[in-house]
Amino acid sequence: MENNTPTNLQKLIKLQQEALAIYAIHFKAFIQHLRIKKKDSKKINQILDDLFKEKMLIIKKLNNIKERENNDYQ
Repeated sequence: MENNTPTNLQKLIKLQQEALAIYAIHFKAFIQHLRIKKKDSKKINQILDDLFKEKMLIIKKLNNIKERENNDYQ
């Protein structure tokens, strides 16, 4: 009989996908907000840079966790 219980790695991948989906929704909403207030382009560019750095940090942390999970299974 096959065990259909998700592994920790599968759970982690699902959480990563959900986190990125949530990030995308927030990012889209933020961009729409910025379109309303286009006046301060330097500030907008700085905020976008900060958001991108935050996103990359989240992805890096999640990938590190996934890598550790992969190593645990080997």
